[in-house]
Amino acid sequence: MSKEEETATVTIWTDPDRAQLVGAVLQQMGPGVQPICVGGPRMAPVDQLARDLNCPHVDDPRKMLREWPAGFVLVASMEGIDREDLLTGHGATVLMFEPMASDFDHLPPPSPHRGSIGGGGQGVYSGPVQAGGVPAATPEGRLVFVPAFEASPGWQAAADPGDVLGEVQMIGFGSFGQPTDGSLFARLYDAWGAIIDHTGLPQQVHAALTGPLGNVPDDPRGMTGHLGAHATLEDGCQAMVQASDRAGRFGRFLHMVGSQGHLRVGDTGYRLDDAAGQTLDRVEGDPHPPNYARLIALQWSKLLQRPTGTTQAKLPAAREAELLACCLACLLSARTANPESPRKMLELWWR
Repeated sequence: MSKEEETATVTIWTDPDRAQLVGAVLQQMGPGVQPICVGGPRMAPVDQLARDLNCPHVDDPRKMLREWPAGFVLVASMEGIDREDLLTGHGATVLMFEPMASDFDHLPPPSPHRGSIGGGGQGVYSGPVQAGGVPAATPEGRLVFVPAFEASPGWQAAADPGDVLGEVQMIGFGSFGQPTDGSLFARLYDAWGAIIDHTGLPQQVHAALTGPLGNVPDDPRGMTGHLGAHATLEDGCQAMVQASDRAGRFGRFLHMVGSQGHLRVGDTGYRLDDAAGQTLDRVEGDPHPPNYARLIALQWSKLLQRPTGTTQAKLPAAREAELLACCLACLLSARTANPESPRKMLELWWR
């Protein structure tokens, strides 16, 4: 195989605040990817990134996608770009640092073949399906959120602990770091993605936001600081989320406590104990865990190693709506100081 065949092309859309991070990710990827265009506002950090990469710099996302088609589109910011730009007219895999939608108006309408609300990511998807029920890649492209906790080395090593844990009774997720390590909105999105596949959609969420903001913003993209949330779920299970974009070094963890055991997972390792505290299995975490840019590169590298037909497909709208509903319920609860229901928010989308 030639070098050209081994190298994946990528176009980039970023804002000034994320330009340095994009450069760090591409440095981690090395010669495996070839940037061909940098898109973003005409501001010095974005222009400097384009010069460093020896790429043209454009400020029109449609022009970028039309005139510089690539195998991957790296989207570090949703500023100046929208869903229609990204999922129309090309077959690229879209790597998202941020959730694509910040409200239900930015989601496509739900399928007319409705399923039950809150099925733990099992919502209706009316597109093509591969063997095993995985949505197939479509001509519009594939959407992959990075770095997703469920794609981290630690979670991948832990595999599926369900048979050992028994009935999950409590689950907690923590995500900490600086604004350059992902927004607070992205951290919440990642957290609920790791939780609801095991628990289903929360019945109620009670959240609080502290930190530098005087008031809770209306738009989840405007959140910053420290957010804590407690959720009640079906069958007596409870979930806790701690997320901060003002908390020093980057790191994530997940705890699942079941009737028969306790699983603790970090970005690079895990430990599984039985109900008596005896260790059943473990993988030691890296004493120098990867930073945010490295985790993005690790997930991207795995995509490069898979045939096109088996990479993660475009995120089904129903699951995207469930994650967004959880994030918006946290935001609303932080504003009202009352519990809020993601299920009720989803009902508005279904109508």
